[in-house]
Amino acid sequence: KENLVCKLHKSLYGLKQEPRQWYKKFNEFMRNSRFHRCEGDHYCYIKKYIDNYIILTLYIADM
Repeated sequence: KENLVCKLHKSLYGLKQEPRQWYKKFNEFMRNSRFHRCEGDHYCYIKKYIDNYIILTLYIADM
C-alpha cells in the first residue's frame, strides 16, 4: 500500500536464523503470488501464466 511506513525493530542480519526467516518470508511472498513450490526441490517455484509457465529457481549460498 502506498504511503505506509514500517519501523524495523530488529535486523535479521547476523542472526543464526537469518536464512531461515528470509526464506519463510520469500516462500510466503511466492505463494501469495500464486507460485507453486516444486515437491522435489523447495527452491524451485512454478506458475502457469496463460499458455506458458514461469519457472523460478533460487540459489542461497549460506543455507
